[in-house]
Amino acid sequence: MFFLVRFRNKNKDLKALNNRILQQKETIDGALVKLQAANDKLNNVNSLKTGILGIVAHDLKNPFDAINSTINLIKEEDDIDPKELDELLGLIKLSAESAHSIISELNIYAQLENKGNQMINFSSCDVNEIIKTSIFMNKLKAKEKNISIDFEVKPIPRLNIDNDRMIRVFSNLISNAIKFSDRDKIIKIKVKDNQDFVSFEVSDEGMGIPKDLLGSLFEPFSRPRRSGTEGERSTGLGLSIIKKIIDAHNGKIRIKSMEDEGTTFCFTIPKNLQLS
Repeated sequence: MFFLVRFRNKNKDLKALNNRILQQKETIDGALVKLQAANDKLNNVNSLKTGILGIVAHDLKNPFDAINSTINLIKEEDDIDPKELDELLGLIKLSAESAHSIISELNIYAQLENKGNQMINFSSCDVNEIIKTSIFMNKLKAKEKNISIDFEVKPIPRLNIDNDRMIRVFSNLISNAIKFSDRDKIIKIKVKDNQDFVSFEVSDEGMGIPKDLLGSLFEPFSRPRRSGTEGERSTGLGLSIIKKIIDAHNGKIRIKSMEDEGTTFCFTIPKNLQLS
């Protein structure tokens, strides 16, 4: 009897010890999950830092170098031809605009990355007016390549969206379409009022996107970053910004593309964001 009681007590102690070990294992497993999440976050921060440094070191350096070289050239010329001066001043303006665009995209991306949905200011907006504004903003770029932008205004309900951010979405998509299209092409913008959402399409007749790049297009600082049909540069942030804005509106975006035929960006905004 003594040995039986002793055995039962030992068995009870072993069960208690086993339970403590299991609890400690669960605690350790939980800590490992948190540690992995923190490590992933750190890796993302490091990737972001590396990407930003790459843009500052390379993309921003180019326009500033061009500005500096052009100014030095003007200073060295004693009797510069007015036509040549006009061309050089145009180069300075173009380089300054390029630098401003890069800084603007970096700023917007950093704000969206840090503050997320807090950066979105919802209000009742006319989508047709947003699209027309975005087309006007890209009018000169399109004119330089003799590209037509085809958009038919249709009756669409007002949506509860961020006016400025959606202008950024359409402006970036139109700018992208111009960048990767040859001269004399057409960009088409379509809007469709569906039962639960409004759908949008921005299509071009450009160079298209290789299949191996489609999966990484919305990643920030994605490589390789392609140049446009006339050497236009890209920060690698434009599409990432677009996706973050559409995600913040509970929307979805996808891409249809064929090399040498063109690309269509399709996205939706749910109507349940509409103001009553």
